[in-house]
Amino acid sequence: MAIIVKSVVLVIVIWTLQVLNPNTASALPDEYQVKAAILYNLVKFVKWPPQSLPAKDRPFIFCIISRESLSAWSAEIERYTVLGHRTVIKQVRTVEELDQPFQVLFIHRSMQAESQNIIEYMRNRLVLTVGDEINLARRGGIVNFIKVEDAIRIEVNVVTANQIGLNISSELLKLASVVKAVTPQD
Repeated sequence: MAIIVKSVVLVIVIWTLQVLNPNTASALPDEYQVKAAILYNLVKFVKWPPQSLPAKDRPFIFCIISRESLSAWSAEIERYTVLGHRTVIKQVRTVEELDQPFQVLFIHRSMQAESQNIIEYMRNRLVLTVGDEINLARRGGIVNFIKVEDAIRIEVNVVTANQIGLNISSELLKLASVVKAVTPQD
């Protein structure tokens, strides 16, 4: 069963990368191209309450909080739509800049030291929080990217997602490590 799941994940990642950038599908993607592809596709596996989505003429916003520039892959994501909305990437560097509307928050590993403050700031907001290898799903966030044997996998905290009203598809949960409870910070 594990081999089948790994194969399905690999096929999804390869297909996603081809969709995001068909001109470079034969080239090996870097880590953030893979993460961008997964991030873009994660939202398709989430049932969003109507009040959390932007108005029809407004964009679906991915916010990135990072000390490093991740603009190289944001242009690729902005070429596509999510749930009928054009996509926009906004990058911020401080918690104070998170006081704006967005649907997805990607917390880069450069923000590890501030990640608990970011989680607290985002508590009870209808935002899909995604961590970059910072144990986020186990500390009150919703999704965390992890590396396992040089592959990128995801952890999902269904408790936190359900508490704020986001419903994660069972199809995604089949491919993820499910975190059922929030544990204290490491």
